[in-house]
Amino acid sequence: MLLGMATVSSNLAAFKRVYGVTNGKGGCWLWSGSLDGGGYGRLRVDGKDSQAHRFALMLAGVEIPVSAEVGHTCGVRHCVNPQHLELTTRATNPARRRHGPLLDEFGRVERSR
Repeated sequence: MLLGMATVSSNLAAFKRVYGVTNGKGGCWLWSGSLDGGGYGRLRVDGKDSQAHRFALMLAGVEIPVSAEVGHTCGVRHCVNPQHLELTTRATNPARRRHGPLLDEFGRVERSR
């Protein structure tokens, strides 16, 4: 389902306000709620655990196929800025992570490769 730009903008503004998302370095929107063991934002939607970055992309009007993964182009796992997220596959997402570091909110490498 495609949403109008005003609706998308209003949804994302409410998302940032309600969930306490903060602005980080490089345009990242940093998730300030709970994180899973891998450093990704978590929240409950309709009684189900969800990944915050997937939820943000859906609020931006992007339909996410069940088989798709959502990758972070910025390398920051808890970034929920839809402009830093892209649909990818289970095969290409881990391969891309091996070629670039995952970063924390200060631009530091989170873990060694």
